[in-house]
Amino acid sequence: MNYFPIFLDGNKINALIIGGGNVAARKLELLVKTPATVTVLSPELESGCEHIINKHNVTHIKNVYHSDILQQPFSLVIAATNDKQVNKRIADDCQQRGILLNVVDTPDLCTYITPAIIDRDPMLVAISSSGSAPMLLQLLKQQIDQLLPADYGKLAAFMGDKRKQVQSQISDFAARRLLWQQVLTSDVCEAVFSDNSELAEQRFNELLDQQQQLQKQINLIKVNSDTPDDLSLKAYRALQSSDVVFIESQLTSAFADFCRKDAEKFTDFDAQLIAQYSNNNNVSLLIQEQHTYQALKQQFNVNLIYGGH
Repeated sequence: MNYFPIFLDGNKINALIIGGGNVAARKLELLVKTPATVTVLSPELESGCEHIINKHNVTHIKNVYHSDILQQPFSLVIAATNDKQVNKRIADDCQQRGILLNVVDTPDLCTYITPAIIDRDPMLVAISSSGSAPMLLQLLKQQIDQLLPADYGKLAAFMGDKRKQVQSQISDFAARRLLWQQVLTSDVCEAVFSDNSELAEQRFNELLDQQQQLQKQINLIKVNSDTPDDLSLKAYRALQSSDVVFIESQLTSAFADFCRKDAEKFTDFDAQLIAQYSNNNNVSLLIQEQHTYQALKQQFNVNLIYGGH
């Protein structure tokens, strides 16, 4: 992999585009979609470039390139002139100053290249052939573009708005991941796509409340097989969201692999220990023996889960 994929924060970009033709216009059109500070350096502007500059109040310096311009604190430079010698001089100057540089259609002079982009703001998909197969890249872009409905941007924005709320109310990472999986397979998505914000909020809050209830409870999972592959989906989800798991000693150690990697695991069903952990954690009890199952069922207020065949 010759290129390192990276997304730059537009709020922290101070960009200089050198050139005023159609190529410069394409680069400028992309940059003005971000909050970046943009300057265009060119003695003349073609109509497309001029239109974007006027529409977005972009700074235009009417001059030819000179290395003194790089004394300004530019963090990114795009060379879009039709003069190869000028482009080479820009590349040398930027390399000396450690400034990120893209020379259009000349990857050998670039320190970065621009990928093909599928824009579902705030979600972005960027793909690249590392400059080796631009026609294949365009074909892949078209295929991905058709696979991603425009409404996915709405869903990404909705999830972004809810992210801090979820983090503040659900401390466990695995539980948060499970919540988002439930959201993405629920009617929340359809409500967001159809701009039914009231229904989306209602269903999201219901799922959030359900997950919060799971945060501090005891799941009693009755299994009837020595094979963890036979676990029901509900049992698997409970194990994945549990901070602490008690596994009956006669069950194979393979059941532990179906738990979260960071979950504490015990084989001793000590009632005092179970009660202690259940005060502040989501606890699961994985049981096969009927007598133990009935005893725990009577002793604790548990969420009964069918473990599978």
